[in-house]
Amino acid sequence: MEERQTLLEEANTDGLTGCYNRRYLHLALEEQHQKYHDDGTQCSVLIIDVDRFKPINDKYGHSVGDRVLVAVVNAINKGTREEDLLCRYGGDEFVLILPDSNLEQAYLLASRLSKKIDALSFVSSSGKAFGVSCSIGVATHSALEGNIIERADKALYVSKKGCSGRVHMYCPETQDILACDLCG
Repeated sequence: MEERQTLLEEANTDGLTGCYNRRYLHLALEEQHQKYHDDGTQCSVLIIDVDRFKPINDKYGHSVGDRVLVAVVNAINKGTREEDLLCRYGGDEFVLILPDSNLEQAYLLASRLSKKIDALSFVSSSGKAFGVSCSIGVATHSALEGNIIERADKALYVSKKGCSGRVHMYCPETQDILACDLCG
C-alpha cells in the first residue's frame, strides 16, 4: 500500500519543483469545476509565468535556471494557504488553484505573490547578481462557457505583452481583461 501511494505521488508531482504536475492539474480543475456546478463553490486560478526565463537559462545555465524555479515555487508556497494547489504547467509556468476564492481575493493574492517574486535575488556561478519578475493572469469560475485556464491565460497574455511583471484578471461581467493598477 505504501509503495502504491509513493508511485501515485511520483506520478502527480514535478520532480524538480515538488509541486503538482500538469496531469494532476487537470484532475484538480475538473474537481473544482464540478464543485462550482454542484453548489456554486467559487474557485479561482492564477497562471504565473517567470518573465524572461529563457535568457536566464541561456546566460547563466540550466542549473541556475532550476534554482530560480525552485525559489519561485518556495516563494509561492510561503504565500499561500494549505488548501491551495500549485501545479507546474510548463517550463516556467505555474497554475495556482485557489479553492473557495473569488476574483478579488485571487487578484490580491496575485499582487502579493508578484511582489514576493520581484524581491527574490540570485547570484550566478560567475558572481553576477540578478533578479526575476513574473507576470500573472487571474480568472475565476463563472457561468460563462469556456475553460478557466483559457480565461486566465488571456489575462496572462496581456500581462506578458503589455507590461511584463504585472497582474491582470479576466472579468466575467465584462468578459474583458482588467488592467493592473500599475499599467499606464
